Amino acid sequence: MDRFRTEFTYDTSISLPQADALDSFFFSGKAGYCSYFATTMATILRAAGVEANVTLGYLGGQWNQYGQFWSVRNADAHAWVEARLDGGSWQRFDPTLAVMSLADSSQVELRSGELQVRQPDFTQDGNGLSFVQRAMLAGEWVEALNTRLTLAIMDYGQGDGGGSTEREDYTALIILALSLGLTGVVVFGAVMAWNRRKTKVRRLEARFEAALKPLLGPVPRGKGETLLALAGRAADRLTDHAADANKTRLDALHRAGDAINAAASRMTEWRFAPHSVDTVQDMRMQIQSIRAALRAAKLG
Repeated sequence: MDRFRTEFTYDTSISLPQADALDSFFFSGKAGYCSYFATTMATILRAAGVEANVTLGYLGGQWNQYGQFWSVRNADAHAWVEARLDGGSWQRFDPTLAVMSLADSSQVELRSGELQVRQPDFTQDGNGLSFVQRAMLAGEWVEALNTRLTLAIMDYGQGDGGGSTEREDYTALIILALSLGLTGVVVFGAVMAWNRRKTKVRRLEARFEAALKPLLGPVPRGKGETLLALAGRAADRLTDHAADANKTRLDALHRAGDAINAAASRMTEWRFAPHSVDTVQDMRMQIQSIRAALRAAKLG
């Protein structure tokens, strides 16, 4: 345990060779995750004549304050060692915790005993919570509701000789109905929000196409043609007008081309990129700048 603590590091991304993996881990690599530490320690103990096994299970978990239960996930999977020293009782040894920062905390007992991990407490004051903390609380509430719904479905109809009473069956039915109703409301709200945004997108793109009509004339936007491709067609027409333009009009045509390209790029980002900070009003202003630039170039 002391050797692991002083010479080894914890690394979940390590990839050791299939041949002589434990030798590579213990003598040269000295980095790995729970399976490597537990298997190596059990192998060394057995070589020294000590009864030892590798035990697979889970370590930790997250307390759900709404449902009053522990959530244990696949990410909490863990491996440790159980051994009998001097023919005594089986004891638990966790070499992985010896190399993790968590092992330096008084919250963890490396040999025997139970693991105790202090959970964040957001219940004292709901004000001043960060967005991440509020999202964690919302996730706990949804998980608690889902767990209760699952248990209600599993227990429903077990009143006759089963584990629940008729009253509990009615309670389960009510919870099921409320949960389905809440799910319907959420789905309906999401669909309506998506439709509203889709409508806004269509209207803005129609405005963009209308602004380019002085350049493109009666030729409509092709099926599947992107805004950037449409802007490229408009730029080609601007080039045709620039062939016999004087310097003043040529500058105006260049400004119109810049406005068209900028609007197409920002509208594409606004539609598809989640990091876009533009609003519908910003997009309208971009389209207005195209109209103004085309009028200055005597094309509006």
